[in-house]
Amino acid sequence: MPTVCLCKISPSGARETFEVSLGERPSVADVLAVVEPHLDGGRAQRVLILKPGSDEEIASMFIDEEHVNKQLPRNEEATTLYRRAWLVVHPEADPETLPWIAGNVVIADRRLLDY
Repeated sequence: MPTVCLCKISPSGARETFEVSLGERPSVADVLAVVEPHLDGGRAQRVLILKPGSDEEIASMFIDEEHVNKQLPRNEEATTLYRRAWLVVHPEADPETLPWIAGNVVIADRRLLDY
């Protein structure tokens, strides 16, 4: 079964990388089972980002869907990754006018889930 490399990034910038076995097209339940334990009890929401180091490849980042309502600390690295795709297309945009990310995030080395 193919493996997926996941990287948890905390608001402090601390990283934890791990590999999990997931099929080529894993179910939502299978993905949530490996992602949500790293979100400190949060329910995962998937957002698409550009894979770090690429201006074309898409990857999945999972965030706590209530990250703003819970007033979690801002995650600067995740915010930068989240905004990067928009800024590649719209370089004149002010990054601080775009949404930001808070709390722990989990980034996959590829796009997961097709919803």
